[in-house]
Amino acid sequence: MGKVSFVTDIFGEEEANVIVLGVPIGKGTKKTIQKLREVSRFVEPFDVVTKRNLLKNVRIFDKGDVKLKKLSNITQSVKRILQKDKVPLILGGNHLLTYYTLKAYHNLGREVKILVFDAHADLKYEYLDKKIKEMNYVKGIRIDKKLNDATWLRRVLEWQNPKNVFLAGIRSLDEDEFSFIKDNAILYLTSSEIKKDLMGSANTLRRFTQNSNVYVSLDIDVFDPSVAPDTYYPEPDGLLFEHFKQLIEAVAGKVVGIDLCCVKTSKNNVTEMLAVRCLFEILSKV
Repeated sequence: MGKVSFVTDIFGEEEANVIVLGVPIGKGTKKTIQKLREVSRFVEPFDVVTKRNLLKNVRIFDKGDVKLKKLSNITQSVKRILQKDKVPLILGGNHLLTYYTLKAYHNLGREVKILVFDAHADLKYEYLDKKIKEMNYVKGIRIDKKLNDATWLRRVLEWQNPKNVFLAGIRSLDEDEFSFIKDNAILYLTSSEIKKDLMGSANTLRRFTQNSNVYVSLDIDVFDPSVAPDTYYPEPDGLLFEHFKQLIEAVAGKVVGIDLCCVKTSKNNVTEMLAVRCLFEILSKV
């Protein structure tokens, strides 16, 4: 199969309100991003439960992949999208891309509430191991132990108000990260808490996003490995799609940016199909 756009190719860049960018950080992720584009053509946007087309108000233009001569190219590309008052949808790649995407909002002085679905807190002060090197590999770019998949949110909080961050579904972090969350009063819900009180969790998320511009970052490992097996750091006791769907339905603000990260290519497309359907749910809030 040749080059395929995400969901559709019927809209031009000017008439679109959502611009798709691929950000191939990590070994093999260019192939993964293209697989997400291909799979998107086979996921129905009509939700039979709510009886609505999730993409009814969405006009998508796929701009292709960012050429990563340096990681700041991500920020520059997203900034251009925002300056045209369009919503960036970033297909990753790995979670380091979120740091550089959020930099574009910061540089333009645009305040956003950051909603992160992730099994991990990603708040380590510094960290580097073999898998992080694989996940953050970009040819010709040095991997920084203070800025990578495990530390990106810690770096974001050097210039972002911690009260604007909500971590949903976390269940894997160390004592230092947990102390940092407590010391900075970062709002969070573990996957266990969400599953035990889904309605209460949705209400908490509704209050957090009320009348706000919201940036949603989805790390596919927030889901239980039984439904999303193809990811870099699968963690047990994760969310199911029904939990995620109800949380997204509770978002009471306007979604102004989206990213998807940490999907690994598989032969059966189970994880990719779930990821695309989740993006449709988020896009319904644009």
